[in-house]
Amino acid sequence: MSFCRAGCIRIVGMIVLLTGIACSDNRTDANPPNADNYQLHWRTCDSAPESVRCGELILPGTLDVLSFRVLRYQGDNKQPEPLMYLQGGPGYRLDFSARGLQAWLGFAQQAGIRRDLILLNRRGSNDQCREYRQARRRTLLLAPERINTGLNADEALIQCLNRSDTLAVTDYGTRQNAADVRALMRLLAVPGWHGLGVSYGTRLAIELAGTAGLQSLVLDSVYPPGMGGVLQSPQLLGQSLDNMAAACRTDAQCLRAWQTHFADISLSSEAFMHQLRISLARLQENPVDVTVTLDGWPETVWVTAPRFLSAAFSAAYNRHRWPRLVAAMAATEHSGRKALSQLMQLNVGPATPGQGRADTVARLAHTAVDCRDNRLGSEQEYQQGLSKVGWLKPYMAGTWQGQICQHWLNAIDPVIWPAPSALAKVPQVTLLAGEFDPITPVSWAEMVSHDWPQVQLSVFPASGHSVLNNRPCALGQLERVLNREQKTIEVCE
Repeated sequence: MSFCRAGCIRIVGMIVLLTGIACSDNRTDANPPNADNYQLHWRTCDSAPESVRCGELILPGTLDVLSFRVLRYQGDNKQPEPLMYLQGGPGYRLDFSARGLQAWLGFAQQAGIRRDLILLNRRGSNDQCREYRQARRRTLLLAPERINTGLNADEALIQCLNRSDTLAVTDYGTRQNAADVRALMRLLAVPGWHGLGVSYGTRLAIELAGTAGLQSLVLDSVYPPGMGGVLQSPQLLGQSLDNMAAACRTDAQCLRAWQTHFADISLSSEAFMHQLRISLARLQENPVDVTVTLDGWPETVWVTAPRFLSAAFSAAYNRHRWPRLVAAMAATEHSGRKALSQLMQLNVGPATPGQGRADTVARLAHTAVDCRDNRLGSEQEYQQGLSKVGWLKPYMAGTWQGQICQHWLNAIDPVIWPAPSALAKVPQVTLLAGEFDPITPVSWAEMVSHDWPQVQLSVFPASGHSVLNNRPCALGQLERVLNREQKTIEVCE
């Protein structure tokens, strides 16, 4: 989902916090290229473990590249079909540093993988459009009464696109991402392969259904075609916050934070949401100025109600942030700057450039999915959806007028479900969902299992977004599923 100016909320396509965009590709046609036009280049790895092989996928008609890594399994009983990891985002940049690759080797070991693991950084995972970053930073520093003045970040993005000789918006989106993956797997000439998609990666995996050589898919926290986008943003935001509120009591740290800051109030989903609404009402009346660190320098940022709501949504992705949100909710009663500052620091990005998750997400990749994967619709449809979550109206009523998708080039039709014949070509599909996932709800997983007959669905009680990341016992079953030793990843604690 997308939001308008900094005075409105900005939700990012059911995925992570946004920063810059990638200014890389120079194709201008809307059709995914033929795999024959790609090239594969192997290069010497810099400070990578010995088992890692480094390569670049050279894009058609350009010298631009997508970096990828092959983590080679060097143990006994190696299986010939590699596992392709499809990360969330959609602009999430995988860490290919020596430390990052060691973490991925640890992931493979914990999963018991007896095959090569392939990691690809997709289009839009670099950060080179300076105007967007500068405009976003300026907007963050404006006082509340001036937030809707001057050039905002989305307008800067449009300007960058309009004058660029190398940026083509048609090069981004799920269909293009799928074309890149198909080309890579073809050029690697593997006998077959498996796909593991997480969050947005599951949508990409669904688009890849029917690809030659694809043996199986594991979809964790499914984000299916047709979900997300501007039209659904109010309802999905409300649902995400409701799910987080319900899940707080199942998380020891969140429960402890609640008991610390709201000792006289018994924790329930209703109580959590009531306190959140009270906090928003306070900030709507009296925004609070706090100090955060931007690019290594202390700066004053105003915590408005829409910004607090945006921070709450960002916190929903990671249960380790829920205690910070609870503390910040309590802090609004007395304008407690420390707790509010800590929450906003998580929302605006890392204190030091190049560190933390916020520096790994690219705005263009998000926008391509928000605006090109989904139907734009009309303002009337948007307002009808907003009316179903009436308490959000004070903070989202103006979102439609400022959202970027009205000005975005919709060069291709919205992404839809593949044809049944393509789905039938994937012999094994394993689907994982967390009961309290605030980002990709269980209902989406149930919808996929209904429309895709060979899916095996496992719903994990008291679990949130990304089951494999939060349940080691589930990750430990991955290789057995890939190797057909068991049909699905079984529910475990």
